[in-house]
Amino acid sequence: MVNTYTVDYSDDYLYLDGIETMTFTAKNPSGTPLAGVKALRSHPSRRQTTGGVLGVEPTDVMFVLWIDTLDSNTPKNGDNLTDSDGVVYIISSVVQVPDLSQYKCFCVRGV
Repeated sequence: MVNTYTVDYSDDYLYLDGIETMTFTAKNPSGTPLAGVKALRSHPSRRQTTGGVLGVEPTDVMFVLWIDTLDSNTPKNGDNLTDSDGVVYIISSVVQVPDLSQYKCFCVRGV
């Protein structure tokens, strides 16, 4: 007998420390800001930044976003994330991690 297990990571943010609630705004002019997006902030690793991203600044960050909190929006290059302090980050690279129900977004701090 073979057991098959389904693992659901869509609400893992409920069990992690350091989760932020952010506002996602699509680049297109009709993009309505979406509050309540769950994100985990980290600094990009050397491995993540050596694939062609030049000029990485100390203010650049990697955000993990949970797909279920994006209300069917798909982050794209140029979209914005705003933290609770009003700091805007511009998404410059997105990788979807479907097995974990997440997007990994490399972001630069807006001016």
